[in-house]
Amino acid sequence: SPHRAPDTRLRIKFPDGKIIEESSGAKSFVSALQDIGIDRVRNLKMTMGRNSSISLFSKERSKGRIKLEDWYVFTNTNTEKKKEILERIAAKLKLEIQVEIIQ
Repeated sequence: SPHRAPDTRLRIKFPDGKIIEESSGAKSFVSALQDIGIDRVRNLKMTMGRNSSISLFSKERSKGRIKLEDWYVFTNTNTEKKKEILERIAAKLKLEIQVEIIQ
């Protein structure tokens, strides 16, 4: 539809100079989580959205999730939301990552 937002992607810069920039925001998001460390992120027990009870990680395969090792990561959110979640994770873990949205 003509009202669809332009496709945006994520560029994530790590303090060691590593840059993750995949073909989609979801792929970059999942790659970044893997880099940060699944267990470290899982231990934060992040949920998606303010009132949302959707857990970031699940053992259940479902729509809107991407497989990462033994888990399924919820990626069915817009790019801004993924950026916000990565920034929240970084703040909690005291990681100096920079997350940019690119067209």
